[in-house]
Amino acid sequence: MTDTTDKLPERPLVTFALFAYNQENYIREAVKSALEQTYEPLEIILSDDFSDDHTFAIMQRIAGEYNGNHKIILNRNSENIGIGSHVNAVMEIAKGEVIVVAGGDDISFPNRVQEVAKEFFRGGKKPYSVWSSAIYIDVGGKIIDQPFPLPPQALTDAIIARNTHPVIGATHAWSKEVFDVFGPLMPSIVFEDNAISFRSYLLGDIVFIDKELVYYRRHNKNVTNFLSTTDHRALYERATSRIGAALVGVRQRKRDLELAIVDGLIEKKRASLMDKELARFNRKLKIRYETFSKFPNISFVNFYRSIFDIEIAKFYLRSLIYVLAGRGSVE
Repeated sequence: MTDTTDKLPERPLVTFALFAYNQENYIREAVKSALEQTYEPLEIILSDDFSDDHTFAIMQRIAGEYNGNHKIILNRNSENIGIGSHVNAVMEIAKGEVIVVAGGDDISFPNRVQEVAKEFFRGGKKPYSVWSSAIYIDVGGKIIDQPFPLPPQALTDAIIARNTHPVIGATHAWSKEVFDVFGPLMPSIVFEDNAISFRSYLLGDIVFIDKELVYYRRHNKNVTNFLSTTDHRALYERATSRIGAALVGVRQRKRDLELAIVDGLIEKKRASLMDKELARFNRKLKIRYETFSKFPNISFVNFYRSIFDIEIAKFYLRSLIYVLAGRGSVE
């Protein structure tokens, strides 16, 4: 019996968008992996957010040497505009029916776009977001023995509103219709993957490909690498920044939910329940933001709140471990 799953009835244009900023140490591998994609027809946008290192020059040089079949578009923003505005700028350029995105420090497998395209164009229930598994690597490209987070058995309104099982942006792809319907992201958006996958959920389906299609680079600056930092106070500053970005994300989701109601994409009763979930999540984030931004001045109220919030409790516990291990004090 012949397997027809690899045969697409048509070959729609797909856009591979590579977003870069100050990643000169990694951009060669990232661009090379984009050019090696097996899917055609493919439009590749190499976009730099006004890096102050050699990132864009490297992108230019590699693009200039390319003589393959893919269409290459070079873009450099005239100033550093941040993630949300950068995504909006690329969406203005992109012509593909599907947008497959990549970071300037990650490496996509050659068959990544091909596998993603199969999910979008196979027929049946249409997905609006597709993502996949990945392999973690460190700054030197060495594989990290760390499991990649898998999606839940089934997405629910509560899960998507609270973002408890997020789509990982390093492996994300979305339908251009997502932006046709909802328009540009808020310029202050940092976690574009959360915002766009929420939109996709309101429109229809989100599909996970249980295949490793990306080498996803992890850095020591990640908040999750708590005990590896030598600057304990900086960790709380980064946590505060991330929570501030998450609060912006909630505002984006509330805005998109309101638009979905107006456009008749969701029933009002169901939307009301999702709005309440967003409100509860927003309150929790505000408490975390207040707590982390005031570190190391931990008030009784903040300490009491930590009893009911596992994330705050974990940070306090790690602070205690940090001090007991002789690495310093929280002062």
